[in-house]
Amino acid sequence: MCKFAASGSVFLFQTKMIENSGYPAELHTVVTEDNYILGLHRIPTREPTPKVALLMHGLYCSAAEFIVTGRSSSLEREHLNLLAYFLADNGFDVWLANSRGNEFSKDHKFLASNSTPYWNFSFHEMAKYDLPTVIDHILMTTNQSALHYVGKLLAQSDILGRSFNTQVAFPFDSNLGHSQGTTVVMAMLSMLPQYNEKIITLHLMCPIVFLKHSGVFFRTVSSFADQIEVFGKICAFILARFLQYDHKHLGNLEVYNQTTPPSYHLSNVAVRIHFLYGTNDFLASYFDVEGLMRKFKTSTVGIDKFFGWNHADFLIGKEVNTVNRKILGIMNQYNGVPTEGFVYN
Repeated sequence: MCKFAASGSVFLFQTKMIENSGYPAELHTVVTEDNYILGLHRIPTREPTPKVALLMHGLYCSAAEFIVTGRSSSLEREHLNLLAYFLADNGFDVWLANSRGNEFSKDHKFLASNSTPYWNFSFHEMAKYDLPTVIDHILMTTNQSALHYVGKLLAQSDILGRSFNTQVAFPFDSNLGHSQGTTVVMAMLSMLPQYNEKIITLHLMCPIVFLKHSGVFFRTVSSFADQIEVFGKICAFILARFLQYDHKHLGNLEVYNQTTPPSYHLSNVAVRIHFLYGTNDFLASYFDVEGLMRKFKTSTVGIDKFFGWNHADFLIGKEVNTVNRKILGIMNQYNGVPTEGFVYN
């Protein structure tokens, strides 16, 4: 069923995809503080005491990445049983978020999506406005105090800085990734530490926070940083710093009252973290992932390193159910257990 109407047949199409896979579906919309209208898809549970999971897609993707191949019950095609359906089968109330600017969250109260002002945002605004709005809506709707969060890595656009209009063509395969969802949640918790209490477990697939050892994609892009404004953000990541958007010298003075962009304070992140990453991922280097892990020794509740796995394997690989089971195990282990105070290392 559709609980809330949303504009556009594209949004309804995703709901139909869920229903065609044999699951109930709901459509929700939320409005952020800065007036972006976001679409949410829900696979509700019939469990009397729901366990709630929020799945956040990767860069240049949408919630469709969690359901696009559909559900399969045959043993031969078990790998097509994607995480959203896997969690629903195990009693979870599953929510699929869509960040501003993708095909399911393209509306704004005042701006047209084909206007330049509409696209004046980066992952910073997603962290500051989108994700808190989504989490608050889910917790209010389900009458829960906290949820489980799964962030997937990145394909192409918003990590580059200010967002592109999606009509712009990219010379890259847009289905490579799934980690914007990891970058956004770390930035949110850095800025809004009160949301630590609203996340029971945080599952980071191929997390991108630092890109010191990134592959050819980011290094190629970063070479244009001085010529093209939207690439300015990359440099901070390459230098192993987690910074807000770089408006350049005068712009930084106007926005931040300093000449350089401020850091996101990872010391504010205090949740149980489950790291999942591969050794053959040219987007999220395992050197950078392990560098991030070392900063969260006391709060890490799971580490799953997959040898030979690349970025796409966590989404469409033949062994994806291995990932599903590991995530489910940690969710069930800590479901209903209050978040404790963790120490940033």
